[in-house]
Amino acid sequence: MGTLTSVASSLLFPSVLGAALDAEFTDHSARVLPWLVVLVLIRSFATALTSFCRARSAAQSIVWLRTKLISRVLTSQNAVDQKHPAGDVMSRLLGSTEVVAHSGYEFISYAIAALGGAYVIVALWLLYYPLALILCGTAALALLLSHRGSTKSYPEFGIYQRAQSALSAALTDATAGISTIWVSRTQRVETARVLSSLPTLATAGQATWQVAGRVNLQRTLLTGLGEVAVLIVAGVGVVQGRLQPGQLVEAVAFMAVGVPYLSQLGGIGFIPETLSSANRVSDLLKMNEASDTIGTVEPQPTSTTHELRLRNVWVTRDSRSALEAIDLSFPAGSSVAVVGRPGSGKTTLGLVLGGVLSPERGIVTCRGRAVRPGDVAFAFERPRLVGETLWDALTYGRETVPSREIINSALENARAASLVRGLPLGLRTPLADVQLSAGELQRLGVARMLIHNCPVAVLDDAVSSLDAVTESQVVASVESALEGRVRVWITYREPLAAQADLTVWLENGRVRAVGPHAELWNHSAYRELFSSSLPRTSRT
Repeated sequence: MGTLTSVASSLLFPSVLGAALDAEFTDHSARVLPWLVVLVLIRSFATALTSFCRARSAAQSIVWLRTKLISRVLTSQNAVDQKHPAGDVMSRLLGSTEVVAHSGYEFISYAIAALGGAYVIVALWLLYYPLALILCGTAALALLLSHRGSTKSYPEFGIYQRAQSALSAALTDATAGISTIWVSRTQRVETARVLSSLPTLATAGQATWQVAGRVNLQRTLLTGLGEVAVLIVAGVGVVQGRLQPGQLVEAVAFMAVGVPYLSQLGGIGFIPETLSSANRVSDLLKMNEASDTIGTVEPQPTSTTHELRLRNVWVTRDSRSALEAIDLSFPAGSSVAVVGRPGSGKTTLGLVLGGVLSPERGIVTCRGRAVRPGDVAFAFERPRLVGETLWDALTYGRETVPSREIINSALENARAASLVRGLPLGLRTPLADVQLSAGELQRLGVARMLIHNCPVAVLDDAVSSLDAVTESQVVASVESALEGRVRVWITYREPLAAQADLTVWLENGRVRAVGPHAELWNHSAYRELFSSSLPRTSRT
């Protein structure tokens, strides 16, 4: 309503202005001038109301659309980290929805502009038909320029959006898998991967703006020439007595109103962006409902004697002490369980063991020297698979390509071989086509750790999503495959602590006790660590 009122008042303004000018020469200005003032006030109020309603309508549309999309994403298992990585989903939820939400008002505005332009053409025709012809010619050329610009910018804008999503997805993917990147020492590789789409983004963005700038410049020059032509023709009409002075002013005012309306039609270049954004939003809405799949995993053997030591290690994280005065020695070939309540420092200790996190004080050594890349392999509670295919994900971070036998052995030991065999392309299956449960993902993480063939293995809640039977099988296989190496199991599970040669009990960043599980079990506080844990549920 506000838009219609604003347009109507704008279209009436030239006629009232011309009438007011003519009234000056006939002493009737007192009758017309008040109407001119009222019209200006109505126009100002309607413009302000239109701006308010437009903002409110767009906000409501964005809320509705994002709510619907978020609901779809949360009910579709392959929405995130499969076909559409998290960064791409966020780009669609934030950027694309905003463009689509504004598109309704934009289309209405352009429809009203078309009607307003038609009214101006008719009014000029009735006033003096050559003026209408000039305006029609200007409008036709403006529309032609806009059509050519839209045709050129649509593909470029689509490329720009895809590159933007790729960069966002790569950054989100790298952030989520930061632990994997740290332990693999692949920061430079990942930086290059995240930024790899920047050249495409820059090229497509520059091309889009160059097209838009060229079209806008041509349209501005065209409308300027149209206004000059109207002034010349209307001036000649006044000299010839065809037009009154007030009609000259009316013609110029109509041109001032009509040119923006018809030029606005030339701005339909927003359609490529809207169509591209609508396709991206529609793609999310078409996602399938969640579905679960099940698979399996396993490790590989090698034996070497190694020893891991920590001497007076102190670590501060988030402005608080995470580890204090840690002195530990992990015997060669030992299996060690690290237990403690949440926040006791278990994960921090694991990162320090692998050299991922450097202590403020103290030293960490492997076989008498500082821990180096390649000494420690990790398996995490929520492993992040990085790469294009499953093969890339399992061999991620290795300097040399492992043999097929090593990979198959690791998959068998991690009880993941049947999962890989069930994929359409096996290890060459793109990660985007692999749907994994939490347990399957963990077993692939264990397989990746085994493939890295390091003297020390740190498993941070790496089997917490497996059912009891599968967990016991995987643990037994890992213990057998890594016999002769140091295995550090960070866990809250009593069966895992029971199978270890040694248990490290952490409390508030300090070592409370070290010893066999059976001996520590005599302490009631130690037993409470496991009794307070959440009950296990089958999740594979």
